Amino acid sequence: MAIRRFISRHGSPKEIYSDNGINFVGSANELQKAIDHGDISESFTNSSTKWIFNPPAAPLMGGAWERLVRSVKTAMAVMLTTKTPDEETFITIVREAEGVVNTRPLTFIPIEDEASEALTPNHFMKLSSSGVTQPSRPLEDGRLAHRYN
Repeated sequence: MAIRRFISRHGSPKEIYSDNGINFVGSANELQKAIDHGDISESFTNSSTKWIFNPPAAPLMGGAWERLVRSVKTAMAVMLTTKTPDEETFITIVREAEGVVNTRPLTFIPIEDEASEALTPNHFMKLSSSGVTQPSRPLEDGRLAHRYN
């Protein structure tokens, strides 16, 4: 279900990276069986999607995504007001944590230019770091200029 939700929001990935957890290995096997039988290859993912596992004794290979998992957990811990939220509250908190993580900078911006902002994952998904685009402003010749923050 998590993979289906991801694909419905972001499209089918070319590669899925994960550790060797039993749940991931089992999911990869179930997904491959469904693809081999033609059950979901057209609507869910495609046969070119590869699931790549870390070697069993190399937990450091997942350092980049493990750090993002920690960031999501930290954001969720700050937002949670109860240990057992209802489903709607939990989904809202997960989406808000996703928003926090996707505003992290991917590039360095020099301090001299105050108008510049760092490139973030949201720039690729929402065309701005916050997901809110500024209204168009007229140029001197009457054309509209789009400004993305």
